[in-house]
Amino acid sequence: MSIPSADAGGDPVSRVAGTQGTAEPGTLVTVINVTAGTRTGVIADSDGSFSVSAGAEAADDLEMELRDSSGNVTVYDPGPFRDPDGTTVIGSDGGVVEGPGGIRAAVPAGAVPDATLI
Repeated sequence: MSIPSADAGGDPVSRVAGTQGTAEPGTLVTVINVTAGTRTGVIADSDGSFSVSAGAEAADDLEMELRDSSGNVTVYDPGPFRDPDGTTVIGSDGGVVEGPGGIRAAVPAGAVPDATLI
């Protein structure tokens, strides 16, 4: 889940993607912005991959819902916003930042304000 950046219209969006086999083909993948109360969905491709751009600010809380063709629903917490270069958004709740070579740093609750890029 990428760190939100401005789309062509200037609105903040985050790209959420799953590689081949992440979901069953035809699964409805919905990104739920719990903070804003919005939902953005896409149907998984025939290989189970998907990509959806959902409106989100860096401090927003997102969840994912996967609904297969039988109606089974799985709710998933995608974790913090993270870009391919490793930059991670940490909020006042704290969290874990992962670096190269398996290095991990725990950021305790209250150590940084919401939407801090690390």
